[in-house]
Amino acid sequence: MEKEIEEIIRVLSGGGIGVMPTDTIYGLVAGAHDVQAVEKVYQLKGRAPQRPFLVLVAHIAQIEEFDIVLSEQQKNILTGIWTAESGYYAKVVDLQYAVVERSNRPISVVIPCMSDKYSYIHRGQNSIGFRLVAQQNEICHSMYVHEILKKTGPIIATSANISGQPFARTIEQARIYFGDACDFYVKKVHSLHAQPSVVASLNDDALTIVRA
Repeated sequence: MEKEIEEIIRVLSGGGIGVMPTDTIYGLVAGAHDVQAVEKVYQLKGRAPQRPFLVLVAHIAQIEEFDIVLSEQQKNILTGIWTAESGYYAKVVDLQYAVVERSNRPISVVIPCMSDKYSYIHRGQNSIGFRLVAQQNEICHSMYVHEILKKTGPIIATSANISGQPFARTIEQARIYFGDACDFYVKKVHSLHAQPSVVASLNDDALTIVRA
């Protein structure tokens, strides 16, 4: 496993793309700071160019790599719903915010990003969706992905499928979609969530649930 992680880090750091299990489903991934790699994923997937990809991070500080300045209140909110050290995500109980409890369902947070430099990520929407991948989680691949993110930095991730087609539930299905266009394929070892994450929006110092 360690050699496999090292190889993925090498390929992603060199501008490659691939398919690997994430903390939800199989993802088609690329380095988020590599413009050409991100565009390659758009072309391979056939995704509408105005639709942004999600960005996976290992810790909250990586969000600020995208010219995003988080207030202390925003950092506190994100810390409250992402618990990297324990390996558990928070589940929003009160949809107006405030009340959370521990859950294994991932939460993605959309955060404003006005930077022209990262327009290839936000695609003119002036916001980016982020998800912090937990360091330890025995029921999915969080620790595996977390280790990669610590070395490569943030990565974009999208479901492993051609736009409009069902997402790949097996690595074999992903190979049918993408063939030799991907630089690596990693087969899952543990169960995947196989369901979308909760989606929230963080504006100013308020969190709003977009999809529960």
